[in-house]
Amino acid sequence: MVIAGFGSEDYFPSLYPFELDTIALSRLKYSQEQPTQIGPEGDSAAVRAFAQREQVATFMEGIDVTIAEAMGAYWRYRLPELVAEVADKAGLDAKAKAKLGEDTRDWCATTVGLFDEILKERRRAVYGPIVRVVAMMPKDELAAMAESLVNLTSFKRKVTEEAETVGGPIDVAVISKGDGLIWVKRKHYFEPELNQQFFANYYRRGR
Repeated sequence: MVIAGFGSEDYFPSLYPFELDTIALSRLKYSQEQPTQIGPEGDSAAVRAFAQREQVATFMEGIDVTIAEAMGAYWRYRLPELVAEVADKAGLDAKAKAKLGEDTRDWCATTVGLFDEILKERRRAVYGPIVRVVAMMPKDELAAMAESLVNLTSFKRKVTEEAETVGGPIDVAVISKGDGLIWVKRKHYFEPELNQQFFANYYRRGR
């Protein structure tokens, strides 16, 4: 569950995501993820995805998150194994192997740290420019961007063997301090052109 918008005293929006589990002993079990707060003391802008977030993360980070994590894990565990294999090839005894492993431990950690720095540079070079542009985009373009990112996830699911858990008409809304919640696109369970009386009654109630 994601709660986003403005408090009564807020000038900038905030976003609070929660992961709900179950009710135990009459209490809801949940965990709160990292909130996002826009403003002078927070971020200038942010792009966050929830549920099926892989494609949005790939777009924002410049590399598939799963691949990046796999590469980091590979080198973190593979480097010490390579040192051990070299020791075996050199015919070192157990004591010499242990000393070689100890002597190269810092080198392995430095090498893995270099890979982590590459990932940070990737974020600076790809994520940063997008967020800077998002901070200046008008509301209608923000809505179009959000819809495009959801469509990207839907398309990827459609052309791969993954379950199509994202698809169909997309509801798009914009929340602003002045206008509140405005629907940009909203699907109906009926054909709008065949039920004009519904909209006539809806807008009459709105007045």
